[in-house]
Amino acid sequence: MSIMLKVLNLRIDREPENDLAFLQQSIQEHGLLFPILVDHTDTVVDGVRRVEACKRLGIEDIPAIRVNGMIQ
Repeated sequence: MSIMLKVLNLRIDREPENDLAFLQQSIQEHGLLFPILVDHTDTVVDGVRRVEACKRLGIEDIPAIRVNGMIQ
C-alpha cells in the first residue's frame, strides 16, 4: 500500500550534504535497514533524512511503522 508522506520540520540542513550522500550510498549498498516512523496522519516523526535519501535515489516504497500516541 502506498501513502503520501507528510514531512514537517525538514531539517536535513542540520548536517553536511556529504553526510546525506553517505546515507544514500549506505541505502544503495545495504538497503534501508530501519523503517521510518509515521503518525496517524502519515506525518514522518522519525526518519526524515532517510526519506530524503530515498527520494534522491528514486525509491518510492519506503518501509514505515505507524505509531500512535506520539506527542510532538
